[in-house]
This record gives sequence, C-alpha cells and structure tokens, in this order.
Amino acid sequence: MHTFFYLFIGLIALLPLIVYIEKQSKSPPWYLPQLALVVAAFIYLGFAFIWGSTFWLGVEALGVALYAMFIPLSTRYTLYWLALGWLLHPLWDLCLHLYGSGSHVVPHWYAIACVSFDLGMAAYIVYLIQKHSPTKEE
Repeated sequence: MHTFFYLFIGLIALLPLIVYIEKQSKSPPWYLPQLALVVAAFIYLGFAFIWGSTFWLGVEALGVALYAMFIPLSTRYTLYWLALGWLLHPLWDLCLHLYGSGSHVVPHWYAIACVSFDLGMAAYIVYLIQKHSPTKEE
C-alpha cells in the first residue's frame, strides 16, 4: 500500500511543474523539462553528499553527466531523446537506489516517488511534442 502512496506523491509533485510549464509564454516549452532532467540527477548527488560517500558522489556525478547528454541530443536531433531520458531515469531509481547497492543512499520512498514523476514527465513531453508538431493537411 505504501508503494502506491509514494507513486501518487510522485505524480502530485509533478503537477506544479507541468502547470508552470503550461503557463509559460514561450512556445514550445522545452527548456524547463530539459533543465528538470538535470536537476533530478543533481538531487541524487545531494543525497550522496549528505551520506558523505566519495564513491557515491562519483556514481551520482556520472548520473548527472549521463542524463545531461539527453539535452544536446534532444536539441540537435529530436525531442524524443528528452522523453527517452525521462523514461530511462526510473532505471536509475529502481536498479540502483531501490533494489541495488545504492539503496542506502536515497530514501526508499523517494526512489519510488521518482519513478512516477519520471514516467509522468516522459509522457508529458511526448504530449508536448505532439501538441507543438505541425499537422500535415492532406
């Protein structure tokens, strides 16, 4: 039961960001989802800093670099790269921090909430791509 509650919390945490993005006058609003992906990775770096582990600081810094790579890919090629970055981020949450060797670095509830936040953001980006893509009239 706690798992569903934490997943719900992740979706609730996503809502203010989506509302903020929707209210921005810039169109299309790609900058904030790109920035948020790096911020999501930096949060794990913060947990490693609090934990005080040099090893985990390195691992999380690698995660920041990995997820930051999706920004130039999404800018240069297709915005689906950004959605893919968000779609892959739950693997970091689950494989490394919920069930893996980094489970002591991040609180259990946080790793679970991040899964729904990340998947929700990936879905929202696909929605934005569809919303801002030119329609073909035939």
